[in-house]
Amino acid sequence: MSVASPRREREGRGAGRETKERSAPGASRAGPALRASAPQNTASALWGPRLTERVTRPAPALEARRVRKEYRLTRTNVYEALRGVDLRIEQGEFAAIVGPSGSGKSTLMNILSTLDRPTAGEVLIDGDDTSELSDASLAQLRNRKIGIVFQQYNLIQRMTAMENVEVPLIAARVAPDERHRMAKEALELVGLGHRLRNRPIELSGGEQQRVSVARALVKKPAILLGDEPTGNLDSKTSESVMDLFVQLNRERGVTTVLITHDSDIAARTRRVIHIRDGLIERDEPNTPAAPSTSPSLSRSLSDQVPS
Repeated sequence: MSVASPRREREGRGAGRETKERSAPGASRAGPALRASAPQNTASALWGPRLTERVTRPAPALEARRVRKEYRLTRTNVYEALRGVDLRIEQGEFAAIVGPSGSGKSTLMNILSTLDRPTAGEVLIDGDDTSELSDASLAQLRNRKIGIVFQQYNLIQRMTAMENVEVPLIAARVAPDERHRMAKEALELVGLGHRLRNRPIELSGGEQQRVSVARALVKKPAILLGDEPTGNLDSKTSESVMDLFVQLNRERGVTTVLITHDSDIAARTRRVIHIRDGLIERDEPNTPAAPSTSPSLSRSLSDQVPS
């Protein structure tokens, strides 16, 4: 009779355990797989949401990437108005772009508003690159998403306030009855519900600028841009118009960017971007000065503007 060696006996017991594991129902693959994945599942439960579930930030309302703008004065003389500007305006921001004359601020406004194209670089509106769009497509995008307030008002003198406000709606082929309703609503919003039938010559400077604001707002754009919107107004009327911009941003969430050289106007915004020689010199948050009027847009503002 042979006696098994201790080594063979240990090997036999090991082989028996291996045979039992292989023969157990569902154990041939599921068992080892579960044992191997258990630490991974535990780690996933602890860290997975932080590693894989990222909060999606909304695209900025406006973004300029390495924007350059050149003007050829002669064959050999080129003027660089913008020299590689990077700027990001988030949804709902209220910002001022300030700088001395010739700094490039108005050029930047024209490019952000898509009224002009950069020589190089990209401009994005709500995350969409505008560089490949045709002029017609740019005009449609601008009419849909951007309202622009100009220093010179740019009102048509032979038209009433209401007819001036209807101009963007005509371009958008809005039906006449709906045009009248929307224009009236926009003028009432800026406190000019009693001036619907007046022509620009019958309005004060502040009232004409309010018509310009109503025209910019009539299609309910998400972005409002102003190029020296108070430049032709006295200080009291400027303050009144700025109250309107502040309220539109605060109550309607309209992303607002104003070009100005007036430090008092910039002080009413929440961000001040300084531009000089075609480059952003400083970009800093700002604690806005208190508004001079009630913060509610439901209150008529017409009594603040001299007739």
